[in-house]
Amino acid sequence: MPLTLGVAKTITHSPRPPCTPPDATLRDYLSWRQADTHINNQYNTCFWALVGAGRSPQEAQAELKVGEGARNAGIVGEEAGRERAMLVP
Repeated sequence: MPLTLGVAKTITHSPRPPCTPPDATLRDYLSWRQADTHINNQYNTCFWALVGAGRSPQEAQAELKVGEGARNAGIVGEEAGRERAMLVP
């Protein structure tokens, strides 16, 4: 039964319980998000390392577009003076 607060406002409550995903689905999603976050963090770290080393943002983006994860970690190590171990969680 709706609670009436006035002519224009009516509050209703749905008796249906919220749907939650199975544990396996949630685990898969969180694993994917963790990997995706790591890749994005590595890209951003490499991008700003290249920009800090004197490249323009467009040059840095073009270089990273064709790169691979291991090579990108090497970019940070070589051009920004950072160790690969600093990038690995």
